[in-house]
Amino acid sequence: MRGVRMTNDDRVRRGQMGQAMAEFAIAATVFFFILFGLLDLGRAVFEYNLIASSAREGARTAIVQAYSNSDVVNRVVASSAGFLSSGDATISGSRSCTAVPCPSVTVTVTHTFTLVTPLISNLVGNSLTMTASSTMVVER
Repeated sequence: MRGVRMTNDDRVRRGQMGQAMAEFAIAATVFFFILFGLLDLGRAVFEYNLIASSAREGARTAIVQAYSNSDVVNRVVASSAGFLSSGDATISGSRSCTAVPCPSVTVTVTHTFTLVTPLISNLVGNSLTMTASSTMVVER
């Protein structure tokens, strides 16, 4: 019985299969890096929009003199659906209107965003601090 002989075409096909696997490994790495980076970016935009909205809700509450500072902070936490804690919100400015025009009050919300993509977190750091603030004029 004779052995099976490989032709030149068989050798070329085998080399192309190895090349295709190497190209796929490189392309898949780049693809997944971009995909997970986009996921982190999407999460960051979502969280920033959430804290900006919470800051606006806090400022809307802060301009009404009948509410206390703890009411304002509670409104910030409640508007974030439990995502923020009471230590994330600060209130600055006078909340009483004794002269015309009334002063403005600013509610600032600070939150730490944690990245989940390891390679990106190695480049920019494991976490990013996001800050959003809203300023409104106190009502009479």
